[in-house]
Amino acid sequence: MTKIRLEIISPEKTLANLEVTMAVLPGEDGEFGVLYGHENYITTIMPGVINIYQDETITENYVVSAGTVKVTAELCTVIVDEALRADKINFEQFESRLTATIQEMEKESSEVVREELRDEIKYLEEVLKFRV
Repeated sequence: MTKIRLEIISPEKTLANLEVTMAVLPGEDGEFGVLYGHENYITTIMPGVINIYQDETITENYVVSAGTVKVTAELCTVIVDEALRADKINFEQFESRLTATIQEMEKESSEVVREELRDEIKYLEEVLKFRV
């Protein structure tokens, strides 16, 4: 089976640059899969998990913040503010961030800022789901 190249990019670095059988991404309207030969597509992704498949097996998971994805027949480029491999999570750090972000949102009066904080909370909650 022909593979598609997946790039996951944050402002700090490129987190992934892989040949994959399929990637499943968290879209605005739910998860969607990307395979080699996909139609050209640009959309928003939501805070959540990108599942990376090699053949029929999930081999890696990346937790991502909201961002944008551009898909062509041969390349899927994900651009997000923040992302990390699920097996590299420092849970104590993320629990502290979640507590601080919730407290900040409770004090915030601007609806625009509150919406940004909601996205941050969704991202942090997705990260913490990987705690075993």
